[in-house]
Amino acid sequence: MYLEIHGIGSLTSGYYYYHPVYHQLILIKAIDGAANACIKVHFIGKKSAIEPVYKNNILEVLEMETGHMLGLFDAVLSHYQLKVDNGVYTPTVKDHLECAIEDYYLGSFEIYSNLSTCLKDNLDIFVQTHEDKVSGLPAGLYQYKDNNLAPAYLEKIADDVIQKKHVIAINQQVYERSSFGISLVCRKNSDWSSYIQLGRKLQQIQMNDLYLGFMSSGYSSKTGNDLGAALF
Repeated sequence: MYLEIHGIGSLTSGYYYYHPVYHQLILIKAIDGAANACIKVHFIGKKSAIEPVYKNNILEVLEMETGHMLGLFDAVLSHYQLKVDNGVYTPTVKDHLECAIEDYYLGSFEIYSNLSTCLKDNLDIFVQTHEDKVSGLPAGLYQYKDNNLAPAYLEKIADDVIQKKHVIAINQQVYERSSFGISLVCRKNSDWSSYIQLGRKLQQIQMNDLYLGFMSSGYSSKTGNDLGAALF
């Protein structure tokens, strides 16, 4: 994670690397400051770090992890009357960062203070209930409806749901104990930020204050390596 900082306190305007072990900002390149103070966050996926762990869906995983970081920013920055925007895709910024040529540029996001701006995502949300474990919601698949003009509600659209066999093996016991599940679908799969939006929303859901735990069950792929839950 790299930060581009302009006119913030006594910090030199420039590109910084955030060191995840020492929790420090390391200046890698000083630049002329912009007219207005600002902070931009640039995400880079380290190929050498992820390839030993993942053989397939490398970019998808990196993009969803970027979304998880943004979801964390959403929670933390709100305490300081700040927001992080939906980002832009400007891969040329990679030339200013100390990273390998083969590393993946994932997106750039600006932190700002306009709290009146409402950020919109591109997601449809579905809820599935299991057996009779949720009061008032018979087992089935529901779509979350919210047009901002009336109270949000769940509309049942099917009896079929994602089953245990569709879930990645290590999480099948969690499925057995669960009362319901949530599925996220991005409406524009060609958008560069689709998987980032999915990760961001998942992080927001996981950080709920209702003591509800959520564990990933599977996801789709850009390269034909869909997991079972995404094929359902």
